[in-house]
Amino acid sequence: MPPAESLHQLSERDKMIFKRWMEQGSKYEQHWACVAPKKAPLPDLQDMADVRHPVDRIILAAMEGRAQG
Repeated sequence: MPPAESLHQLSERDKMIFKRWMEQGSKYEQHWACVAPKKAPLPDLQDMADVRHPVDRIILAAMEGRAQG
């Protein structure tokens, strides 16, 4: 929503759209940029011998055709 000092107003049509959206069970979620990132689990490998860094697990899983993501 624009800040109040910008003096932008929603039209009656826009207000009705929001009202209908809420009546239909809309879900509010924070904007993705305001949500703290979460670490994704690393893929499991059968052979961990070549893993020296966590990125290796991602690359090796992709090479095995089991990439997540």
